[in-house]
Amino acid sequence: MASSLLGLACAACLVPTALGQIFVRDEPDAAVATSVTVDSLDFSDAADTLNTTFQGIKFGCKCYPGDPCWPSPAKWNALNATVDGQLLVNIPPGAPCHNNFTGPLGTINTYDAAKCAEVTQNFTSESWTVSQPAAELWTYATNETCRPTQNPADSCTLGYYGVYVIMATKPQHVKAGIDFARRNNVRLIVRNTGHDFLGRSTGYGALIINTHSFQQVTWIDSYSGPGSYKGSAVTLGAGVEGRPILTAGHARNPPVVVVTGECPTVGIAGGFIQGGGHGPWTTLKGFSADNVLAFEAITASGHYVTANEAQNPDLFWALKGGGPASFAVILSVTMKTFPDVRSAGATLYINSTLTTDPDVWWNGTAIFHKWSNHFVDNGLYVYWELSPMTFRARPFVGIGKTSAELRRVMQPFLDELAAKGVPFEFAIKDFPTFYDLYIDLFEDEAAGGSALTGGWMFNHEDVATNNDGIVDAFKTVLSPRADLFGFMIGHLFNPGYGAPRGSSATHPAWRNATDFVIASISVPTNATRAQKADLQSVMTNTMESALRKASTSGCTYVNEADPYQRDWQSHFWGEQYPALRALRRKWDPLGVFYATSTPGTEEWEVIEDGTRLCRKLHASSSRADGWVSWLWPSALALKVHVEKRILFAGFLITLSFSFTQVPIFYAFHLMECDIFYSNHPPYDGPGDRCSRNEIAAGTATQYAILGMTTTFCGTINLFVAGWMAKKIGPRAALMVQTFVPAIRVATQILGVMAGGQAGIVIFQYTQLITVIGGPVGYILVANIIAGEAVEPLRRTAVFGMLQGCIMLGQGIGYLSGGMIGDTWGIRRPFEVAFCSFLIATLYVRIAMPYIAAESLSRGSKPNSKGLAEFFAPLRILAPQKVLLASGAVRNHYGVLFLCAGVFLGVLATGYAPLLIQMYATAVFEFRQGDNGWLMSEFAFMRAAFLIFLFPRIISRGRKWHMARSTEQRAPEAEPRRSSRLATNPEELEAPMGSLAEEEPVESAEVKEDEGTAFDLRFLMLSLAVDGALTMCAAFATKGWHIYVGNCLFLALRVGFSASSQRRHDRDVLKLEKGRRAERPDACRKHSEACNPGLVWFCVLRARRDWQATPYLLC
Repeated sequence: MASSLLGLACAACLVPTALGQIFVRDEPDAAVATSVTVDSLDFSDAADTLNTTFQGIKFGCKCYPGDPCWPSPAKWNALNATVDGQLLVNIPPGAPCHNNFTGPLGTINTYDAAKCAEVTQNFTSESWTVSQPAAELWTYATNETCRPTQNPADSCTLGYYGVYVIMATKPQHVKAGIDFARRNNVRLIVRNTGHDFLGRSTGYGALIINTHSFQQVTWIDSYSGPGSYKGSAVTLGAGVEGRPILTAGHARNPPVVVVTGECPTVGIAGGFIQGGGHGPWTTLKGFSADNVLAFEAITASGHYVTANEAQNPDLFWALKGGGPASFAVILSVTMKTFPDVRSAGATLYINSTLTTDPDVWWNGTAIFHKWSNHFVDNGLYVYWELSPMTFRARPFVGIGKTSAELRRVMQPFLDELAAKGVPFEFAIKDFPTFYDLYIDLFEDEAAGGSALTGGWMFNHEDVATNNDGIVDAFKTVLSPRADLFGFMIGHLFNPGYGAPRGSSATHPAWRNATDFVIASISVPTNATRAQKADLQSVMTNTMESALRKASTSGCTYVNEADPYQRDWQSHFWGEQYPALRALRRKWDPLGVFYATSTPGTEEWEVIEDGTRLCRKLHASSSRADGWVSWLWPSALALKVHVEKRILFAGFLITLSFSFTQVPIFYAFHLMECDIFYSNHPPYDGPGDRCSRNEIAAGTATQYAILGMTTTFCGTINLFVAGWMAKKIGPRAALMVQTFVPAIRVATQILGVMAGGQAGIVIFQYTQLITVIGGPVGYILVANIIAGEAVEPLRRTAVFGMLQGCIMLGQGIGYLSGGMIGDTWGIRRPFEVAFCSFLIATLYVRIAMPYIAAESLSRGSKPNSKGLAEFFAPLRILAPQKVLLASGAVRNHYGVLFLCAGVFLGVLATGYAPLLIQMYATAVFEFRQGDNGWLMSEFAFMRAAFLIFLFPRIISRGRKWHMARSTEQRAPEAEPRRSSRLATNPEELEAPMGSLAEEEPVESAEVKEDEGTAFDLRFLMLSLAVDGALTMCAAFATKGWHIYVGNCLFLALRVGFSASSQRRHDRDVLKLEKGRRAERPDACRKHSEACNPGLVWFCVLRARRDWQATPYLLC
């Protein structure tokens, strides 16, 4: 018993976890939309990957043009309508210089001499490239298949660009793109400015979301959000670039700055901050990510979120340097601002115009780097470049310093250059603000180049103890092979100088940094695949390898290093990586987002010559992967389709309830037997001592009381379960409905142990627990989840299958419970049920999709509070005034008739199975195993009849009835529909409103009299035969008669249940034609069986939908 209570306590911990760890919204504006708390994001609508085999390895791939799973033109049309016409077919920027562009959607003529001249003139311009829909500033990752050319006959193909681009102008456009990619298994790319060395802003066959239009800037005089910081701040849209925000800050009085990059076109709120973000202010204020106060973002599940120290703090941390395109799409960022101050800048050059001696030149470079610790320890930032015989430091930045102060810092370095005979050109200057320095000394970078990138960080110890080794590595980078040369860009900064304890997810080793060096090697634009592979090997195994060997830091920068190096996880994030990978599994477990060498992408690979993005399907051999899978089982559960998860939940929960249904009757029988013999002499005759009429009568009485309280408490449980679903969400409500019965079963175990009158009292009083969680409420909530999570066209089938799974669980539970009781004693079925309920609760927690509680309340009258809100579903029993298609208004009593019919049906035959079980026990001495077989036969036959026979009876019966009908309807004329599907976004005509994740389907009109009168005939026949067969059970003379009668009785009773539901559908839901198309399938069509939970689900859905459409009511 102690172990059972321990298990109970452990299971109790599961309930609070469902109530809040993630704050999400359905609307983008945090000021007007209320956040709700969930424990995990819902990816139940995600499409499966496409299975393929490549080089003997099985993969699950994204869908690409030509694949059967590639979205149809109708789906792209619907997406374009949802994003207000902002979906573009992506054409490479160089296409106007070519006669034709051949893409996955076909071939078009693209040559335009004027546009070609514009492209040719601006192809190396950063600002022009940034303004293009999907262009990359550095083009290697595009595969260079459509560059500007002087020969229009040259080939122009899409290369590794995306197929479509959403030019998002509002958050809803970004959400629509994310939802579309997730629901259709399309690769998704988020592109802000295209300022990207590593090709993470483009991808073959992808849907690209361009966020560059998000240019809003909001200045905050005193930040009032979570955390201790209360100074000035600014909120930046995702597309705001470095130079424009510095310009806007300079215009304020007094002028302010933010920590941005040195490049003027870098987008601050995108991959820059997600990589950490370094720039001229980094030595004084830390990384840009260290200065973030809040994010507004959209998750891979399509939820709007705020991330700060109070809301979603783990996401807040991960977005600050945890890797680009990994956790969410950033819409805006709120950052600290700082007063702009006087500054001083300097430049220094050592090049071939000053010396042609390589030894002298390298000596000057070594001297410069030897003093790099000194520079950053005095608060400087230095941007420097190195190419053969050219050293260029432009600029040395002394923020808050005068030129005299800056010179004093630099003088020892300058003196050593002079002493060693190294010629140099030097200039120094004062500036009134840092902004003035930035405009004067920082230069635009050239775009359009094709190169590979690597990089490494050198810390203070490296410079102090191995500067010569570092310079030797520089020599290798500049001349990695006799036929090749490279170049370098260095950045002297130390985030630990001004922010010794960073608050971001960046590698901890950065807090002792001195120099971060980018190594690069050019790639010919016409390079073959073999040449590219060779140059990549040179970068990884020669150039960057030399830098790594000269350092002890073990650290490099996420956005400016070789993504194909070994151990990139450790080099990019160090000890932070395991936490980041775990968070990736939480926020994007299915890989909706992807960027090369970012947390959680080890399983993903771009195969088939850099085209298809695929996930390896073989099981991981890593023990660490196994532990992560155990710690994050929801990621595994989400791989199973939501329909299957819901069906299995129905089976598992019903199985848990059914284990005790046969033993509970036998427990009453034994306890009544104990009571009887406590007042009578002991039994010493042959046979079962409990086979007495008095004991049977007592058992029947107690079971009748149990049934009455079950019905009463179960009715209240319907209200409670529905209320919980609306308050805490269906998944949390379903957890309550499965966990609370575990408490009830644990209490019943005490009743079994007590026995006699005490045991009966315990059993009867445990029914009060059913008010909170019981066998009726879970069916209601399960149907709510199915109705909300399953696509409309599948709901009817899923409801039917759910009822079948419930019946299957009943059958197995009845049989197993009886056999367990016979074999191991009356207490064992209750213990098995207790454990099963705990497992079911855990399963619901892991596998059920999240549905916001607010989504169930939409359309409800806002003035319903307290008890009025609790009993609000009863309003549907009142007559409804419905506007028919003819224009007539009529009172609608259908739901009232339905409930009355179900009540009378249950009153007439609902307890017949129990009575048969009691009769068999009293007359034929059935034991638990016998009754288990009897009740399982009941459930199995019920499932088989509904699944296989009943649909055929109804279908053929309706056809027979229609054949007898003399009235024929004239077919209604339908307008001709074009068979042509639009293929270009400008032709799109999809309806607005919400993203159409499925192709538009023309709703078929529901005919009111297509043989449905047969349902009423079958219902009447079922009731008559049902009563006759139930009465015949009383004339059984042998045990096998009971089994046969049970089968026959069951079939006809199920016919009654389902027929009554179908008849209700015809007579009750006669709504206006357009409204019929909107009705939930569970209520508009038939459900495969009529149980109280499903009926109540129909009532709740009907109430919500009618209130949401007041134009139907008078």
